Amino acid sequence: MDNKSNPLVDAANAIQASGSIDKKPLIRSLESVERRLNPAIENKDYRESHSADKPKCNVKIVINSRVYGIKGTGGSRLAKSAIRLAIDTGVQTPSTFVRNSVKSFPRIKTLVVKQMSSEEAVEYLNDFEHKYGGKATEQFLKLRDLYKTTKTRELTELGIKTDSSGRPLYKDEASQAAYFNEMKSLSFPYYEVYLSVQPEGGRATRSQALRVKDLDELEKLFPKVKFEIQ
Repeated sequence: MDNKSNPLVDAANAIQASGSIDKKPLIRSLESVERRLNPAIENKDYRESHSADKPKCNVKIVINSRVYGIKGTGGSRLAKSAIRLAIDTGVQTPSTFVRNSVKSFPRIKTLVVKQMSSEEAVEYLNDFEHKYGGKATEQFLKLRDLYKTTKTRELTELGIKTDSSGRPLYKDEASQAAYFNEMKSLSFPYYEVYLSVQPEGGRATRSQALRVKDLDELEKLFPKVKFEIQ
């Protein structure tokens, strides 16, 4: 495949080795990745029910707007059904859901790169994974690390334990409200970018995501790609 026809490779090659933030955002690997199904088992099951015939593949760049941090406080530790019964029977008054003031960035339209051969698609996806998959810009990581450091301190000071996924297990509404008030200002919006490749008649495969602080960083990383706000 001719790399000159690949805008993502062009963008990657344009990044200066020095990683100067003034020109191109510096990206590096995330320390933690999401848990995934065992790919060996998943792929074995798929191969047994699917005939590989090297079909054409549709390649897309997907950009999602996310918020890192807390979304809000529900004001009650009761299950929804229990809250409803408590309200209907007068056991307690309706609890107020307080939403964080941090809003997601505007949505960006999914970019259809082009349809290509299976061989080209494998190389295209591999290029993206090695350069961007599971990585984030330095500016994103600074905001994330500040949030995580503060979260650890606040949980300890408030005596709040967490579950296996790190989610707080509030002991009462007061501790929940106190935690929310401390962490809401450190929550922030960001964009995640990943490549989706779908063979005709087959399942789509997506890369690991690249996380960037904002649209400005996205445009600097991929200067030859036009991102359209929806």
